[in-house]
Amino acid sequence: MPVFRIGQHWSPFHDLERQFDDLLRGMDLSLTTPRYRGFPQLRVLEFPERYVVEAQVPGVDAEKIEVTTVSGTLTIRGERVPPEEATDQSFRRQERFHGAWQRSVQIPDRVREDEVTAEYIDGILIITLPKAVSSAARHIPVKGSQATLTGDPSMTDPEASAE
Repeated sequence: MPVFRIGQHWSPFHDLERQFDDLLRGMDLSLTTPRYRGFPQLRVLEFPERYVVEAQVPGVDAEKIEVTTVSGTLTIRGERVPPEEATDQSFRRQERFHGAWQRSVQIPDRVREDEVTAEYIDGILIITLPKAVSSAARHIPVKGSQATLTGDPSMTDPEASAE
């Protein structure tokens, strides 16, 4: 029998919330966590002439990785296969995601898509995206001179425009 204290009110929603929290606390949600965090984890670096994207894909064969660029979007897809000797019943705890995955990111500027390279070293996929000529920063020198283009002295002399 529930005990109520003076000043407390019974709320069916409070009981429902408590039961729902108890239910979620008992569930092991670690299997789905990598999907919500985004797999693979990425690091995008910008240099004056290129972008470098690093993706952490340990346990994935390089032959099972596909990299594409279309209209400023870089897409990485692949598949991580579980060990052959392991079955779902043999795992005591499973925190690594197995199966097909895909990750797409927007590239901030235009890149030379025909010169994109990808390299796989020790579980890290390194994708180099050279910037297109139009998006590379270009230094434009500014020349100083007292002469005006139109010959109008008010363009360079603030005193002349005040008259």
